[in-house]
Formats: sequence, C-alpha cells, structure tokens
Amino acid sequence: GFKGAGVILPRDNADGLPIETVNVENVDITVYRVNDRALAFKRISQGEEAPQGRYSYLYGDDDPRDVSTEVWSGSMEIDSVANAPTTTVFPLQDVIGQLKPGSYFVELKDAREISDYDGPAASARRWIMLTNLALTGYRGEGGLDVTLRSLQDGEVLPNTRVQLIANNNEVLGESATDVEGRVRFDAPLLAGTGNSAPRMVMAFGAKGDLAVLDL
Repeated sequence: GFKGAGVILPRDNADGLPIETVNVENVDITVYRVNDRALAFKRISQGEEAPQGRYSYLYGDDDPRDVSTEVWSGSMEIDSVANAPTTTVFPLQDVIGQLKPGSYFVELKDAREISDYDGPAASARRWIMLTNLALTGYRGEGGLDVTLRSLQDGEVLPNTRVQLIANNNEVLGESATDVEGRVRFDAPLLAGTGNSAPRMVMAFGAKGDLAVLDL
C-alpha cells in the first residue's frame, strides 16, 4: 500500500511517493494522468488496497481509467526484510516528466508469480495530487471566498488563476488571486442546480501544478 492516508504529494518538499510493503521483493507500478478538464467527472480519493488473495475493484467516480492516459509503467525492487513493513520511495516526479495541470493515479501490484489457487497478487491504487498549492474556502450568503497558499512555506500566492467549475465541466467563473492570495465568487455563480451546480474550485500554478477543492 501507500504510506499515509493523504492524496497530496508536495511538489517541492517530497523525495517521492512512499510505498509500504511486507514480504514483497519487487513491485509493478503503472502511473496514469487525468487532465484538469476531466476531473469534474471524477472523485479524487484514497483508492483501494488489497492483500494477496483478495479481489479489488474501483467503480464510477473513483476509477479514472476511462479518462486517463498512461504515462509510465515499470518495476521497482524492494529491499525487503522478512515479516516487517518496508518503506520504499518511488520517484514519481522523475518518471512523469513535465508537470501539467491534472491529477495522477498510481497502481501497485506485487510482481511475483501467484498461482490461481493463491488468488490475486497484493495490489493498491491511489489518486495523487502533485502540487505546491493549497486551497481553503469560506462559503456564506455573499458567495465563496477562496484563499490560496504555498504548501512549501505557507505564504499566500497572488496573481494565480482560479476557476469555479460546474458538474458539467462548465467554467462558472474565473479570476486571479489578489495580493492577499484571495479570490471571491459571488453568490449568483453558486446558485445553479443539477448539472449547473458548482462542483469544484481549481487553482493553476505557474509551474504546471494544480490544486482542487471539492465542493
């Protein structure tokens, strides 16, 4: 599985994606990218983890593979210690190349040959947001106020593009953060229902990273 419960991987502070295994010597890894325009139809989640012998499935909004593009696949050796958890860092930033707005989806599978009698190999899947952006929203009668900060140092980020996205992927509003790292979407933009209802807020960083606030 993945060490920790979060889906955010800091763009600048992390060595890579930590993977935790027990009695696994080699793991197959596949990395997919979901572009920002497809995220309105999906739910960024912790995914699913399954030990050897248990089937694992993702359905509907949690499964990105119908809107994703495979960007890398390969194997990684594990310096395993018998019967003890081992943490190995997978260099996600190095294998994806140029960072573009969107999210990543990582699949893991024990690479050893498993007989049909023993069932499926151990596996894990998780959404990953590789970003330096952190969004906070405050919603009231007057609308939605959003503050954008850096994950690296906590400082506010001015002059950064932020969008309000509807369920049908329409851009309901767009603005740039002010000198205090804030942007406001007025109440009428939030009044839509059904497919026109607000779904998420997206912020686009200067280095290709993306932050998503699920509404």
